[in-house]
Amino acid sequence: MNTQLLEDILSCPSLPSLPAVALRVIELTGDEDVSMDELASTIQNDQALASKVLRTVNSSFYGLRQRCGTIRKAIGMLGLGPVKSLTLGFSLVSSFEANKDEGFDYEGYWRRGLFCSVAAQKFAQEIKLDDPDAVFLAGLLQDVGIMAIFQVVKDDYIAMMEEAGGDHRVLSRLEVERLELTHADIGSMLCKRWRLPDELVLPVKFHERPTAAPMNVRDTARLLGIGNIVHDIMTLEDTGEALKTLYRRADEWFSISADRVQELVAEIGEDTKQMASLFQLSIGENKSADDVLAEANDRMVELSQNESLAPAGNVDGIGALLLDDEKTDPLTGALNMKGFEEALVSGWSAVGASGEPLTLIITGIDSYKGIASSLEILDRDTIALGVSTQLRKHFEAFGGLVARLDESRFAVVMSGTEQHPAVRAADDYRANVARASTTWSGKLPEGGVHVSVGIVTAETGSPIASHKDMLTGALRGLAASQTAGGNCVRTFVPKAAA
Repeated sequence: MNTQLLEDILSCPSLPSLPAVALRVIELTGDEDVSMDELASTIQNDQALASKVLRTVNSSFYGLRQRCGTIRKAIGMLGLGPVKSLTLGFSLVSSFEANKDEGFDYEGYWRRGLFCSVAAQKFAQEIKLDDPDAVFLAGLLQDVGIMAIFQVVKDDYIAMMEEAGGDHRVLSRLEVERLELTHADIGSMLCKRWRLPDELVLPVKFHERPTAAPMNVRDTARLLGIGNIVHDIMTLEDTGEALKTLYRRADEWFSISADRVQELVAEIGEDTKQMASLFQLSIGENKSADDVLAEANDRMVELSQNESLAPAGNVDGIGALLLDDEKTDPLTGALNMKGFEEALVSGWSAVGASGEPLTLIITGIDSYKGIASSLEILDRDTIALGVSTQLRKHFEAFGGLVARLDESRFAVVMSGTEQHPAVRAADDYRANVARASTTWSGKLPEGGVHVSVGIVTAETGSPIASHKDMLTGALRGLAASQTAGGNCVRTFVPKAAA
């Protein structure tokens, strides 16, 4: 680490700081037996701060049924968490706004901070985390190190941020290469200096690499990671890859379905605008969440059709299948039967080589012959495109390769994916096809299109002996689903040899 630069940053007179009231609030709330009256009195000693907190508490954002006139009453009605996070949040904003410096993109800084904070808090509430308000505050604090480094390095740091192009992973790499430190490290040091608890200090330190965070703050760090992906979705021009990443992370980390993720993102877009207004911060013009999601989903499908999308834990050569015209379906862009067979064989080889699980999904359109008999070819093509799009939406986030086996059946080869998340994603896919298909063509049955799904998973030690056994197992799962009446998911569990 560049110790001289570190010393220059930490001794800089214009370094971001928290006012005395905020520091006292931190001290008081660190005591389990804190006096609510003393805490309220401390906040109300700063009339401007207390006024901002009460204005926010009484806004439509919190939806209180009766007006709240004092900080003590606000604590009683909302709890300590929201009042504490608002107090420290407003203090942080005031501190930064009082030391503005030309050349720094404050609008972009707060846009990332607010989108991350609101999104992380929203997802924290979804998973019923004990203190979602602390997650909100961690989101506001995460990039404080950027502001600190800027105070010392100035133009050189602006050039680094421009070179990173808004990608903070690239920025962190440039910081290490050129400064021998990162904004995450500096930010955590500042938080420690402000006597913030480790529950905030450590997530700031690990917000750019949440999978490395200690277990006691792992969820908070991952929630910040989720929040930053949401920021990218809401602000970048090309959001398809970011949306795929969000689906995958939300499912892997918190078992949140793609459908629920979309609902949360829509709420986050509106809530962030409200929070920016309440904090009196400019974050620029942003598209509506509905428009962003629609564009992102379209782009995600386009990427799937036109680019090499290798699976997670990529097996050499599989990604290239999607660029081979002889192995792809010309209508949907998915693998054809030949490409599917190669993907399955390659995936099976990886089970023995790496020990990673391999999941195979086969899905069929229920009552397809009856439906297709009354449709023209364009309408039948619309069904195939609709089903393949839903498969991509729900499974390519896991690195799954989608294949079209025949007119009514599709498959997904998922290297490195266990059965439980695959089943959950399959059920979301099944439900989404039923809903979305009602808009595909006016000539479809009134209830839309339904699909059945069969799933099998192989891993080291599994009684499944070959890729052919996997195919047989998935087909048996599909048959069981159809026998049960269709529109459902069934797994095939092989019996161990006697």
